[in-house]
Amino acid sequence: SCLYVDKNPDIPDEVKKLLGNAHDHERFQQLIHESIEHLGNAELSGKYESHVVEGTFEDQMMRHADSEKVDLIVLGHKRRTDGTGIRARRLACQSDTDILFVPNDERGLKNILVPVDFSKLSAKAVKRAIEIAGRIDGGSIDCIHVYELPSGYSQTNASDSEIDQLLKKHADEKMNKFIDQFDFGDIKVQTATTGDKNEGLATAIRGESIARDSDIIIMGSRGETFISWILVGSTTEKVMLAVEDIPLMIVKE
Repeated sequence: SCLYVDKNPDIPDEVKKLLGNAHDHERFQQLIHESIEHLGNAELSGKYESHVVEGTFEDQMMRHADSEKVDLIVLGHKRRTDGTGIRARRLACQSDTDILFVPNDERGLKNILVPVDFSKLSAKAVKRAIEIAGRIDGGSIDCIHVYELPSGYSQTNASDSEIDQLLKKHADEKMNKFIDQFDFGDIKVQTATTGDKNEGLATAIRGESIARDSDIIIMGSRGETFISWILVGSTTEKVMLAVEDIPLMIVKE
């Protein structure tokens, strides 16, 4: 199901005359059809629907996802130099549907990175990764956990390395217990825990994705208001900004 949201429906008649059929809904549907057929994918040909609606981008996307019982919303991921991406970020925050952000760079989905915090939502993200990796020849999954050093540790007599070793041991135990609940079948899976070196979780996740040559990141995100995303700072939003060149799937509650 392909959806185009016309966010500028209130156009003066004089301007409509100048635009001609360039702003006609049927023309938009024709452009969608031509774009999909250009892909040359026989499995897609004739097996999709195109819709053109008027209104606010995120409202219409959520309404369409709800009415059509959509399992996954797929959006292009703009670089900040190409645009702010504010509407996509707002949709990622407000939507109850899983969302996949795809950059312009073409790549496969063989190596999947899943940042986890051992929650039920992280478990849901791992299950999504298993679904995808299971359909790809040679698909692999890296589950990583980034732990933070507690505040005030510098005021103690313990060394940084001593505290880090204790935190890593605790994180490794939780990771092993967490990963045991899944059936990975023949999928290659690796786990790792690492400390946040005061660079922030989003930067640490990006660093792991580069080091592991990840093709896609899959992570969970709880529903929040967009204001809380901006004022408090959501890890998911920060990851969206940090990994503009890597496909990112956000799994919702």
